[in-house]
Amino acid sequence: FTISLPSSLTTLADDVFSGNGGLKGISLPEGLVSIGFGTFHGCMNLKEIQLPGNLKEIGGSAFSGSGLTAITIPSSVTSLSSSAFSNCADLRSLSFADGTDMLYMKGNEFGYGSPVQSIYLGRNVKAIMNEQDSEGRTLYIGDRNLKELTIGPNIDNMGKLCFMNCGEGLADITVLRDVPPVCENYDVFPYGTYQDAKLHVPSGSENAYSQAVVWKDFLNIIGEELTGIDHVVSGVMESATELHYDLSGRQ
Repeated sequence: FTISLPSSLTTLADDVFSGNGGLKGISLPEGLVSIGFGTFHGCMNLKEIQLPGNLKEIGGSAFSGSGLTAITIPSSVTSLSSSAFSNCADLRSLSFADGTDMLYMKGNEFGYGSPVQSIYLGRNVKAIMNEQDSEGRTLYIGDRNLKELTIGPNIDNMGKLCFMNCGEGLADITVLRDVPPVCENYDVFPYGTYQDAKLHVPSGSENAYSQAVVWKDFLNIIGEELTGIDHVVSGVMESATELHYDLSGRQ
C-alpha cells in the first residue's frame, strides 16, 4: 500500500512504520523537519522515497534494512544519525544534494560494507562522535562496490573524507570544481586508484590538479567540459517536487 501524510505534519515519531512490509510508497509533506529513530526500519518493499526540501534531521536506523535502491539527501539536512541507512542491501545510488551548509554524520554511515555503487557529493560532510566533537574524525565513505564518485562544485575542502575502503572498482572520479578541493588527509584513496582510475576535471584546470596535494598523484587526469549532469530520467513520479538545475549541476 501507499500513503500520503497530512501537510501539517512536521515530525515522524520513532518506529512509527518499523517492520511494515506492506508499505510500498509514501508521500512526505514539505513541512516535515525530522524523521525519528527507526521510522522506516525493515520496510523491505519501500524501494524509493523523496525526502522533502525542509527536512533537517534523519534519526538513527531511520531507514535501516529497508528496500531503498537510491536516496538523495536534501541540502536542508544538517544531522544524519548513526545507521540511518545501514543494511539496505539494494541501495546502489547515493546523492548529497548541492548545498553550502555542513552535514554532520554520527558514524561512518556509508563506509565498510556499503553496497552503494555511485555517489554524488554536493556539500561538505563531517563525521562527529557527538555535538561537542568540533574537530570531527575520519569519515569513510564507500566500499569495494563503489564504481563512480562525483564531487560537486561547492566542496572546497574534503576535510577528513576517506575512500580507502574502495577497491579496484572505483574507475571514474569527477570533480566539478576548477580549484582543487583541499584534502586534510593525505591517504584519501587507495594506492591502486591513483594508478588506474580516471580523474575528470573541468577543462583548463588540469595543471592545477596536477600540482595539488593528493590530486597530483593521479596518473590519468582528464580535462573535460563538465556540466554535472550525468543522465536524464524521463517521466514524472507521483507526488514529485519539481526541481531545477543549471548547467553546472547546481540545484
